Amino acid sequence: TVRGEVKRQYADDRVLLHGAMMEKVGGSGGEFRFEATPGKFEWREGSLLSLDGSLVGPGVQIFAPDATEPILYVSELYKVGGDVLGDKVEGFVFYDHAYWPAGYDWKEFRVFKDLQLGWQAFANEYDDGTIEWGHLCLGRDGFNFAGVADQQGAVVMDSGVTGGIDLGDDDWAQRQRWKAATGEEWTFELEEGGKLSEFSAARWGGYRAQAGHTRRVGESRQVRLGFSWLETFGDRIRESKVPSFDEAAG
Repeated sequence: TVRGEVKRQYADDRVLLHGAMMEKVGGSGGEFRFEATPGKFEWREGSLLSLDGSLVGPGVQIFAPDATEPILYVSELYKVGGDVLGDKVEGFVFYDHAYWPAGYDWKEFRVFKDLQLGWQAFANEYDDGTIEWGHLCLGRDGFNFAGVADQQGAVVMDSGVTGGIDLGDDDWAQRQRWKAATGEEWTFELEEGGKLSEFSAARWGGYRAQAGHTRRVGESRQVRLGFSWLETFGDRIRESKVPSFDEAAG
């Protein structure tokens, strides 16, 4: 719901984001305020939502040390509970920061406009309380990785990822597979209502954002709470001759 300028205040032990135009919005209940301190955050938007997050173990760092267009991507996962529009909710929030050379908006930078084919963030809480989460990316020119962790730290950190994608009508991804060089595999399946069409329309270059279900192949535990956000680019997937979901399983 944030509109207009967001004020940012940084200290060694605190990050505060709050909306200059949302302090007094009268009737809409906005009043945006996000405050992060070590291991937790508070996210408030007046009567619209009130969320509290707790850090799920160490974060994940992804670094591509290109000579002219490097990128460092830092991601933390928070388990979240609270209220949204009067309903009790629980789920996950990714608190991410990315660093790349000055002078580019993200949508102008090479990762978004050229390298990325199918990149997703996911988190699964299993019935035994374990949380597995991370980033899985299939790209071109070597931009492939699996950065997966749990509450204790790294599970799989690998840049030798291969995989396959099945596209459906209007290039919405129906299924995707990522296979790490270490042997682990994860799959994504589009969920009902998972075509994030309004968000996708605000991007360009054939961008699609999809919500769905991600599972590690061979995992027998039941997922109690899950989140998956997959971004794809159909034209690039065809240009790069990415295998199908089933072909990539071989």
